[in-house]
Amino acid sequence: MVRFQSGLGPETIDDQSRVNHIQDISVAYQSKARELLQTNGMQMLGTALSKREDRLVAASQLMLKAGNIREYCEIHIKMGNFEDAIAYAPKVSLDYWNQCVSKY
Repeated sequence: MVRFQSGLGPETIDDQSRVNHIQDISVAYQSKARELLQTNGMQMLGTALSKREDRLVAASQLMLKAGNIREYCEIHIKMGNFEDAIAYAPKVSLDYWNQCVSKY
């Protein structure tokens, strides 16, 4: 408890025991999503995220939870899921929606 009061956080660096403040959740989700996007399949070998498509789906869900709709759409465009990207694109802007439709 003293570590939390002094601002040091949990003793372990393990992601499972890390406690994030509600204001930091968006940043934590985006950080994890970017980590998944940059990781290759060999680093994730033996996990459920060893396939590139699975990593892209997980990263897009994290971006959506973080409220980063533009990145969510960009990831879905990379996967070829233009319908999902076009459905969420108006949340970003009408111009971005037009760009997504023209890519389709």
